[in-house]
Amino acid sequence: MIWLAPLTIGLSQESQANEVCLPEHQVKVLLEDAKTLIICNQELLLKDSLIISLEKDIILQDSTVVLLDQKLNIKDEQIKNLEAQQDQWWIKWGYLLMGILAGVGASEITN
Repeated sequence: MIWLAPLTIGLSQESQANEVCLPEHQVKVLLEDAKTLIICNQELLLKDSLIISLEKDIILQDSTVVLLDQKLNIKDEQIKNLEAQQDQWWIKWGYLLMGILAGVGASEITN
């Protein structure tokens, strides 16, 4: 057992040699730096998520503009169709009036 004691002393000295002791103020500064790093990383994540949400908003606004343009095109086509139908309405009434007058004229010829 006597010769085992020096072996344990040597092991404890090796583990102490791997450990580094810092002054208290340096340890505090390192801890504050770690907290700041965590906060900065969280802020970066928040900024990334804000950028993503803003990009989604821009895409939604772009799609809304496209939909509004399509709606305007449809309304323009509807207006053109209504104008065309109004022209046809006058033509139909004109043919009807001419048909009535021709019918009245034909009935007078037969009388």
